[in-house]
Amino acid sequence: LNISQNNISGNAVLQLCEYLEKEKKNSKLHTLILSDCSLNVLEASNIFASLAKNKHLKYFDISDNNCLQLSTVIAQCLQ
Repeated sequence: LNISQNNISGNAVLQLCEYLEKEKKNSKLHTLILSDCSLNVLEASNIFASLAKNKHLKYFDISDNNCLQLSTVIAQCLQ
C-alpha cells in the first residue's frame, strides 16, 4: 500500500490505525509506504503502535515526514 505524498493526518491516521489493528491477524499487507505524508511524531507513534504485532509487514517507509524525533518514536515502539 503506497499512500506517499498525501497529507494524511487526524482522522485519516486514526482510520489507518484502526484498519491495521483490526486486520493484523489476517493481514496480507506486506508493504506500507507513508513517505512525505506530513505525519507528526504522535501520528507516527500511533501508526508504529498499530503495526507492532503485524507479522506480515516486510517493508515500512516513513521517510520525509515532519517527525523530528522519529528515532525516538521508533525506539519507544520497539520496546
